[in-house]
Amino acid sequence: MTVASNKAITVNRNLLFRMINVPGNPTIVTHNIAKGWDDTRVDALEAAVYRLADRNPILSGILHNSEVDVTTGKKTAGVFVEPHKFQRFVHYVEPPKDIPSPATLDGDTIAFTKYVQSFIEPLIPSSKTGTEEIQQQLPVFGVHVMRLPDGYVYYAPRLSHQVGDGTTYYQLVEELNAILLGEKLPPPIVWGTDGATSFDLISPHQVRNPLWWLGTIVSAIIHAIYGFGKTQQILLSQRKIQQKKKELAKAGSHLSTNDIVTAALSSAISKDYDYSTHAVNYRAVGRCPGVGPRDGGNVTRLVPYALGASAHDPSKVRELTDSLARSPNRDAPLWSMLRGRGFNQTNWANLQCTLEGTVIHGPLQSLVDTMDVPLAIVYQPNDEEIGIMHKFKKVNVETGLLSEILTD
Repeated sequence: MTVASNKAITVNRNLLFRMINVPGNPTIVTHNIAKGWDDTRVDALEAAVYRLADRNPILSGILHNSEVDVTTGKKTAGVFVEPHKFQRFVHYVEPPKDIPSPATLDGDTIAFTKYVQSFIEPLIPSSKTGTEEIQQQLPVFGVHVMRLPDGYVYYAPRLSHQVGDGTTYYQLVEELNAILLGEKLPPPIVWGTDGATSFDLISPHQVRNPLWWLGTIVSAIIHAIYGFGKTQQILLSQRKIQQKKKELAKAGSHLSTNDIVTAALSSAISKDYDYSTHAVNYRAVGRCPGVGPRDGGNVTRLVPYALGASAHDPSKVRELTDSLARSPNRDAPLWSMLRGRGFNQTNWANLQCTLEGTVIHGPLQSLVDTMDVPLAIVYQPNDEEIGIMHKFKKVNVETGLLSEILTD
């Protein structure tokens, strides 16, 4: 069966995927440096990437807008990705001739980050907004690779946010790692057709207050006028966080790493913000009927947390998170939005997967820079630390819970 798009081209409906349109959300890209890789390992990585693309044909596509749903022929605005438009997924980047060896940086996360930002990131395509991806017809997936001195290799997988969220991104990396190691593959990611990947949880019908969209626009304008702080990194000690989880948990309850980090960060910036908006994976909380844990797409809802409730008490954060199952459709406070007093937080640390041998991991700085709202990404650069990459103007690291869990 075929249907016509608004551009009068005929397409096979089984080769098209309807995606949600998140125009401001940036391409998900992480930087990674692996240790002890030779040319054979790099060749194996390339082969694994192409096998990953074979298992997930949507990764070979490009995005385009349409005023007609090309899978049904009905008039509706949407974003679509058509597979089999790109056949090259691995892009090798030549390192600068004067690049030093990363060997001297082992164990120093700050030094590794500066190394990547100084020598490598300027040579890697930056994170793009969804609108830019569509306008430039960029591939939805790819991996950039750079050979470094002394057996180190840099790799940067990238995935369009139109295709999937952080969960989808790390599930793809998990699958890639299994292919590379010759291990049993995880269950395949489910890429449905006919709109099955359109889990649009950031859409007007999910927001009860129609003025919410006005609030987001005004908030973005305010932030554009007043600007952001320089993108920076805060490093926290996993050991200290574990201690705080035991120390602060109420009798008969538990606290997660995210509870501690969220409360610590909120209290450190609460003078400038009234609420934080968290990207919550709705696969995990079961609020999307018919959606399973391996469904691709953006199965994420932006849920506001009032800073007054969570600023000093991780248990309040836990209560808010647990309440999602009962009240998933909370909206951000409109007046605070109109005043630009909200920020976004997303937590990758509990999703992460990296390839074997990886010694450093984190988001590209351009990913944070691209967002038009204050953003904090929580991630795990290594086994000993939790990182927060942010662009807040002021963060109080001298007092409060945040000061107590900083890395030594």
